[in-house]
Amino acid sequence: MSEPTCGSGGIILKAGKLLAPKEEGAPSYVDLLRVDAIDINPVAVDMTYINTTMWGIPTRVTHGNALSMETWGVWENFHWKRVGENERIAYKEILRLLTEPAPQAEEKNEEQPNQKGVFETNHDIIVPKKEGESGQFEMDF
Repeated sequence: MSEPTCGSGGIILKAGKLLAPKEEGAPSYVDLLRVDAIDINPVAVDMTYINTTMWGIPTRVTHGNALSMETWGVWENFHWKRVGENERIAYKEILRLLTEPAPQAEEKNEEQPNQKGVFETNHDIIVPKKEGESGQFEMDF
């Protein structure tokens, strides 16, 4: 769920209430909810963070401008971390990189190693320069 003007988080809390168990012993679907909330007002950001944390809703709250996409701070409540959302996003990005076809180098402009002897690609994957060395992923989280 994306909430670009979260205020105190009232709409988020209503969504959480709809996913909460209706009867005692019924399953709760609140952990399936992921909320990205943003507000320009720091007081509203604090209220949303506190409300969603108290109600157990996994939320990443951003103090920023949803129109210009300026960001001044980001907070993830412990429910966001508890359900492993950062890891899920990282795995999804790794799978995207691994399943995307590699760009074909033109015959005239073959890729050349940089100063460190590493071939650079458009996918931020470091290719080993010698046989037997391992490559690694460089990702911006």
